[in-house]
Amino acid sequence: MRQTAFIEVALALLVLFAAWAPSTEAVDRNKFKTCDRSGFCRRQRALGSSDAQALPTAYRVHLRSMRQDVTDSSLVRGLIEESNDAHGAVLLLEVRAYADNVVRVTVDELPNDAAALLHLEDDHAAQAALQRWEADAADHEAVREARSRPRYRVQEVLQEEAMASRRVPFESVQLREGGALPSLLTLQYRGADGQRNRVEIDEHLQVRFLADDQPVLTANQRGLFSFEHRRPSPARFDQEPQQTQQPQAEQDEQRQDEQDEQQQDEQDEQQKDKPAERETEQEGGVAKSKVSSRYRVSDVESDGAWEESFGNHKDEKPYGPNAIGLDLTFHGVQHVYGLPEHADSLALRDTRSAGGAHLLEPYRLFNLDVFEFELEETMALYGHVPVMYGHRGDRTTGVFWLNAAEMWVDVASSEDRQHKHTHWMAESGVLDLFVMLAASPRAAVASYTGLTGTQALPPKFAIAYHQCRWNYRDEADVSAVHAGFDQHDIPFDVLWLDIEHTDGKRYFTWDQRNFATPKRMQEELWATGRRMVTIVDPHIKRDSGYAVHQRAEEAGVYVLRDGQPNAPAYDGWCWPGSSSWVDYVSATARQWWADQFAYDRYQGSTPSLFTWNDMNEPSVFNGPETTIVKHAVHAGGWENRDLHNLYGMLMQRATAEGQVQRNEGHTERPFVLSRAFFAGTQSHGA
Repeated sequence: MRQTAFIEVALALLVLFAAWAPSTEAVDRNKFKTCDRSGFCRRQRALGSSDAQALPTAYRVHLRSMRQDVTDSSLVRGLIEESNDAHGAVLLLEVRAYADNVVRVTVDELPNDAAALLHLEDDHAAQAALQRWEADAADHEAVREARSRPRYRVQEVLQEEAMASRRVPFESVQLREGGALPSLLTLQYRGADGQRNRVEIDEHLQVRFLADDQPVLTANQRGLFSFEHRRPSPARFDQEPQQTQQPQAEQDEQRQDEQDEQQQDEQDEQQKDKPAERETEQEGGVAKSKVSSRYRVSDVESDGAWEESFGNHKDEKPYGPNAIGLDLTFHGVQHVYGLPEHADSLALRDTRSAGGAHLLEPYRLFNLDVFEFELEETMALYGHVPVMYGHRGDRTTGVFWLNAAEMWVDVASSEDRQHKHTHWMAESGVLDLFVMLAASPRAAVASYTGLTGTQALPPKFAIAYHQCRWNYRDEADVSAVHAGFDQHDIPFDVLWLDIEHTDGKRYFTWDQRNFATPKRMQEELWATGRRMVTIVDPHIKRDSGYAVHQRAEEAGVYVLRDGQPNAPAYDGWCWPGSSSWVDYVSATARQWWADQFAYDRYQGSTPSLFTWNDMNEPSVFNGPETTIVKHAVHAGGWENRDLHNLYGMLMQRATAEGQVQRNEGHTERPFVLSRAFFAGTQSHGA
């Protein structure tokens, strides 16, 4: 009886404890966005909400405009026109071939010298599109201003020189027109290993990739390509001066145009499932733009296009909506892999059903400091690489979208589960897609490292055992740990110090009470062949008495608060309190940072001291999603939203260069561990 009563009490206590205990879901989800709380992801994902096997494409390729470059036969370029908007984008499409069976496809808005790049003699429709696009800018100052700012292209990642040596000419460029099938442009070449590679582009912007006549990948098969082009803000457009004393004939013509446009709008509403026809006027054989209110009023403009809020933070978007979306279908593939870093299975899970229903959040690629993250999650973490592989018995196909902006990716199986559909959505930048038509996983990875670099060869000590904890209190604690390993005959090669070793969390300094003789401490370790690693973060304490901060302000190497004239350095909160962040996007700032590792700058450092770059997503305690605001400005006037995921990699690169530079004339390899990463990180450390 007593035993039964004891069991009942124990069970009751267990139930009470379970009810009291905190949830095992440790991450604070309210700090981080989901797709439906991100304007651009919400807009892009809505395109794939139905079974999109036969969505009418909103874009048309002017196939006759697609020509090989006269000086570079590895490059074919031509025009894309947005076909469901009378003032939609005219884009530049480029396709390039590489000997290692890699094809590069880029889509960007037209540069100012587009007319000189293109050969449109045989394509009157392309000529009209180009003239209409140019007329929009000629007639409206607001449009000219919006287009004067180029879109960001990722720098400092690709192995440009090596890639240039692997370019190979397209052996055949053939256009098929007429008949029941859509017009088709076929590009063919052989890789260095003899593999036959083919790219087929149809007039609806479906791009098929074939290796040895086997289809392996199709871009835009489901018609989800979307490119939000540069445009003036509604407020800026309304500021344009209006013409005065307009002749009566022009007033009548304008009134008729407005009536025609109203009638056309009503027809569009009735037939909105059909792409609208392009409207232009011809004056003297030149297309004249009809820029009306429709130029700026659209669903894009009404959904977080120019500003949006998250929590107490407002994201101001002076350059408006710039998102890009693209669907990629892997043929004959049941699983896809990649998109590091996520705490999820190796094979990426389906986030949508074959019919378009939401199963999970899309995989998010946006470097963030996510405390106590969970397993089996598609949430963003500390670093990301937009690369994906699909493998079947005889082939491995890889895709790498070189874009450092925030990105989301949906994954779905086809109805018969024989193909994988993916939908990639980026907030800004350009489409810069590398397709790796490989025969095996090894070959696909070799193609990827041919683009972004191979793993840096680490110093030998780096592959041994490292001892690290938060936190070693003082030099005596370090000596005790060092001696303890020897006493117990446990090998270790590196001892790490976290932030408490510094003077008030000022990097490149030492706590004068607890680490008063840092050189002696390092030499004690080095006497047995051991090294030390110290933490160095990108945020610099805003303290007028701190030499590193003084030098940074004098050199002008901080990220700026925004793009306003004479904007101050961005000021946020991190471990030291009020801090600013070094702008590693700037080559000048990277060199400045490398200089800080010189022995006369980083006093107390020795050749046996190496570096841990932490908090470099970057982490900002009082920022949106615990990171920097997206409208903060880097060198070149680029917003953080354009290159956010690149930041940590560039910091690591500058740190590694500093370690090499401090030992001029010596060949010892650097060692830098970085928490945040992006494509190319492997070339600079761990």
